[in-house]
Amino acid sequence: MRRVIKFGGTSLATPKHFAEAATTIASLAEMGEQIAVVVSAMGNETSELLSLVDEATNGSAGYKTQLTIASMAEEKSVLLMVAALSAKKVNAVPFFPRKSETWPIIVDTDDISTMPVEKVNEERDFTLRTQRTSHRFAKYVLPLLRVGQVPVISGFVALDSKDELVSFGRGGSDITAFIVGRYVDCEEIVIVTDAKGIMSSDPRLIDNPLLLSQLSVEEVEAIAGTGGRVIHPRALRFKTANMNVRVIDYKQQKELTKVGTRIYGTSQTRIYRNDKKLAMVVVMGSNWFNRPGILGRLAQLLAEQNIPISSASVNSRFISFYLEEKDAEKARKVLHEEVATDKENFLNLNVLGGVGEICLSSSGFIETAGVIAEFTRALAHKNINILEVITSVTDINIYVKWDKLDEAYKLLLKLVKTRWSG
Repeated sequence: MRRVIKFGGTSLATPKHFAEAATTIASLAEMGEQIAVVVSAMGNETSELLSLVDEATNGSAGYKTQLTIASMAEEKSVLLMVAALSAKKVNAVPFFPRKSETWPIIVDTDDISTMPVEKVNEERDFTLRTQRTSHRFAKYVLPLLRVGQVPVISGFVALDSKDELVSFGRGGSDITAFIVGRYVDCEEIVIVTDAKGIMSSDPRLIDNPLLLSQLSVEEVEAIAGTGGRVIHPRALRFKTANMNVRVIDYKQQKELTKVGTRIYGTSQTRIYRNDKKLAMVVVMGSNWFNRPGILGRLAQLLAEQNIPISSASVNSRFISFYLEEKDAEKARKVLHEEVATDKENFLNLNVLGGVGEICLSSSGFIETAGVIAEFTRALAHKNINILEVITSVTDINIYVKWDKLDEAYKLLLKLVKTRWSG
């Protein structure tokens, strides 16, 4: 088994944590596993260093100064982990960008904005230089794994094409781990953190959340997009189909191969054309902001008639339900009865038939400015009118007239293949 193990800051908060991690790694290495390790800074050390820089410079330090000092925290973790492994008789080799002659990951970025002092998951644009990165892994990292040595690699930072320090952003050590996993062709990446895995909700805010034992990449991306960031969402783009991913609690390291949340599949942009002809049922009313339960009332009426809803959109004056056209008249009758009897809340109901639906999904949509404009512009160029666009986290649903559905789908499919594939 070839495995990449990434230790987050909470799992390396004290020297004792390093000793425990080294025991885990040594045990796996003794069983013949090939292990590469990626480390974050200890605890909140990155924030502490950035605070010191901020205080020392009265907030005037630029990106390069911040990064040079902050990267020392990861470098310190690398050296501590190597020392802890050496104490366990494991031959470990340090990798950090200031050791540029052997550093394997080369990325370029135009984002040199200053880093926030507070602990966040940043979204920084970068371009991975695949040929140079592949060459460096083949030359410096893979030979170590083949002879049972353990490369210990700094997270969060990398080098650019000019051998200058760059950052994946706060929270970006996951990205490092997945790039390492991809280029050493590992069978599993283990993310060691302070949670038992990915939970049904934030365990810091909810009592007794459930552990989700298995999730697809698509599901994890959606969870990450809504704020549940156990794994940095951009990291998942580097996951290969044959790479297993596991998220575990550092307190359960002794059962590293059995516990936590398993993540399967790969990150990709998906486009789907609904082959069922839809109708748009539009209910118009007065200002609903201070009137709870309006949407629920109407949805319940449709549910009682066994009418499924494909999707819905809501604002202060309109509620639009998308459902199969064959159910449109039945829906009109049951909803109009409510509209006609509650004149305080409702003004009008109309049904538009012959509606086509195209669904697009990608984690990349979350962090890409102007992504909706890309798709709507392509349709506008061919004079295809859009009835409505509904967006939610990683998903974009576009509604057009049914007789334009095939043409619209082909245009958007071409855009996905050229702009969003890989």
